[in-house]
Amino acid sequence: VSTKGKVTLVSLLFEQTTGQTGHGMLAVIVIMLATSLPAVRRKLFELFYLVHHLYLVIIVLIFFHVSKRTFQYYIAVPGAIYLFDKLYRFIRARANRPRILSVIQHPSNVIELRFEKRGMNVK
Repeated sequence: VSTKGKVTLVSLLFEQTTGQTGHGMLAVIVIMLATSLPAVRRKLFELFYLVHHLYLVIIVLIFFHVSKRTFQYYIAVPGAIYLFDKLYRFIRARANRPRILSVIQHPSNVIELRFEKRGMNVK
């Protein structure tokens, strides 16, 4: 880890936990960025969607990257915003459920759905 009592840049970046977890977070963010490019996102939306769930890996890496006492400060506010958003979307989705009026399969293998959606304006 050190050379003659001195901590080297290589040991800081690659041998210590903070360096390893920092590189791990950077790699995940670069992968997320690459799949966010418009050309990739349009052609491979499922990949974009799945890769962006790697935010959970970033949270775990942050836990090991910082001291256990300061982890709560890094995650409390973003975590509260995330949970509030999920709860709000869940309640809103339950309140505005569409009512299916009819389902028709046409001879040309096209399915026609007619539904009533309260609160939706279409032009």
